[in-house]
Order: sequence, then C-alpha cells, then structure tokens
Amino acid sequence: MTLKIGFVDTGFISEFQFNGFATEPRCKVTGVTRTWREDTDRAAQQAKLDAFAAKHGLKAYGSFEEMAASPDIDAVLIASINPCHYSQVMTALNCGKHVLVEKPVVKTAAELEAIRDLAAQKGLIVVPAHNFAYRGAVLEAKRRILAGELGSIQYASFTQSFYSGSVSGNWRSRHELAWGGALIDSGTHLVYQTIQLLGKPSCVQALAARNVLKMDDEDIAAVQLLYPNGTIAHVMQNWGSNHGEDVDAIRLVGTDGWISIKDALYINGEKTNPDVTYADSFINQAKSFVATILDGKQPESTLDDALLTMRIIDAAYESIKTGRTISL
Repeated sequence: MTLKIGFVDTGFISEFQFNGFATEPRCKVTGVTRTWREDTDRAAQQAKLDAFAAKHGLKAYGSFEEMAASPDIDAVLIASINPCHYSQVMTALNCGKHVLVEKPVVKTAAELEAIRDLAAQKGLIVVPAHNFAYRGAVLEAKRRILAGELGSIQYASFTQSFYSGSVSGNWRSRHELAWGGALIDSGTHLVYQTIQLLGKPSCVQALAARNVLKMDDEDIAAVQLLYPNGTIAHVMQNWGSNHGEDVDAIRLVGTDGWISIKDALYINGEKTNPDVTYADSFINQAKSFVATILDGKQPESTLDDALLTMRIIDAAYESIKTGRTISL
C-alpha cells in the first residue's frame, strides 16, 4: 500500500516535511491546500499555494474540507496556524484520515482529549509533529539513560538561541494566533524532549521577557523543572540572538556519567551518534509516521506526551504571571 498524504499550508516547515516524506517509498504526498486567512491578501495566498503545488507536482485543493473528504488522501499533515489545528484535526478524523499535526497541537486539555477520544473511536492515528524527538542522537540518549549508564541524573539543561526576526509582524507575533511567544512555539520542542529523557516533573518555575522582537509575548523564556527523584532541569528558549554556539545543547549530568547533544551525541566526551540535523529529523519523523499507520509501530511522540507538554507550558506561563512555583 502507498499511503497518500495531503498537506495543509505551504510555509518553510512544509518544505522540510515534504523532503522528509519523499525519502519514504511507502508514501507519496499527492495534495496540498491552505487555510484562507482574511487578514492576508487572498491573491498572494493563492499564488503561494499554486507555486508549492507546481513545484512538487501536487493537486491544489480549494479548501481543507475538500482535501480531507477526498478518497485520494489517506492522511494529512496539518501545518496551519495554531487556532486552526483543532477544527482541522477533528474534520480529518471525521473524514477517516490519519493526522500528523504541528505543535502546539491544540490550546486546551479538553480539546486534546476530544481528539484522542475521536481517534480511538475511528481507529485512526494522530501524531504530534515533534520532529526533534526523532533525532537518532536523542533516541540513543534515551536508551542510554534507561539502561542506567548515567546513574542518578542530577541536572539537565535544554537550551536553544537563534535570531527570529521574521516573527516581528507575522502571525507568531500576535497572541490571539500564537497563544504565547518563544516558549510555546519552538520552546515546545525543548519541553517535549525533557519529557522524553526525564519524564514528568513535579513542579515548574519560570521567567520570561521581551527584549528584541516586536511581538505581543516573550522572545526569551527560562523554565526550571524539579522532578520527584530530585533531578533539576533548566529549559531556555531565546529568539533574540544567533550567538549561542557554546550554549545551545542538551546536557545531562548523572552520578555515573554525562551526556551532551549538540553537533552529535557525546557520552562522557566520546562522540557516538551524529544524527542531529534539522532536515534529517523530518526524515526520521516521516518514516515513523508511515510505520505507525502501516505497521502498527508506536510513535516517539504521542498525544499523552503532548498533553503533558501543554500542562508544563501552561504551568510555566502561570509561574511567569504570578511569580510562584507551580505544582503539577
């Protein structure tokens, strides 16, 4: 069986997603559509849709509903702006389509639980698109941690810094569309990886600021996580600088060793796994999504983990607002 996939929206993420699926012989991207925003020029939106379809040899559908109902589509990638996710996921499920949906999946726990219930009722797959979680270096680090090679983990840091000037003035700069700033956007990937490698924290404390970009919410956020076993983790997402070369990494320090994930996975200083690149993470994710549907394999990113990610980020925003440590 060849799994036929339709894309929603045509931003830079869709290009990476398309290239990822292009490496998997058991699927083919066959269609594309977009959400038509009233605050954006319709002709410009149509031109982008037509250009993406022509570039990749896809059928351009006039609406998401038309594509979701098409018998020529088996699954959809939802890469639309955040407020569209819930209705599009539910529409896709009601049309019998599997779903890969960009982060953040939805805004509330109730919405996510409704998606999970409908997917189970329909016997369909919904996978959060946490591509960073599919990097080979991260997956190997997870195996090493579970095998006890680090002993008891004492401290971990998950940090990322880059200049995101294009955010100023686009939909990500507006709270009603993005639901927050750097933390809920690319910071979601960092939080998800804390769950992947450390599990569920017991409490959350956070700070945020808007220093560089013109936007409604934060362009930098720092989150502290405390775990039941005493591990402390630090998460930092910064959109204001490209000069984070010596800072950006995942690091875990245990009683018996340490791990670093930067240009590769390092175990106690020994370079072991170079699978860390952004482009390759989409390849790994695409292959996993297809294997989940066609082979019944368990994906690395799940709705349960997306729900915990949401709760951690919600707690962080509550901490930022109140100045309190928030218990989970």
